[in-house]
Amino acid sequence: MALKILEFFGYSPGDVSIEAAAARKGLLCPFIGSQCTKTLNDGLVSGACTVRQMNSTPIICCPKRLYAGAHQILQDTANAVFGPGLPFIPGNKIDLNPGNGRRVFAFGS
Repeated sequence: MALKILEFFGYSPGDVSIEAAAARKGLLCPFIGSQCTKTLNDGLVSGACTVRQMNSTPIICCPKRLYAGAHQILQDTANAVFGPGLPFIPGNKIDLNPGNGRRVFAFGS
């Protein structure tokens, strides 16, 4: 099954911008603001964020991609599932928001 990488270190593989080149050279993930944490079996950094199988739609293959824009994709999903207006709190911020009531927590790495 053939795969095409659509996003590599946060940029299209064909992107020749200075920012894209710097991300590739430094193995940087723009979604977490530091080095990419995904490694292949041999220990090399993967860098693949989004892929597409032949005759398919894009597939996010890295959960860190979901952290972009202050977790906007996860917030949009929470709004669609639970309705708009619930406070959205990343799991690493749970102790900073002990309030009462309904909230949406996103747990991950």
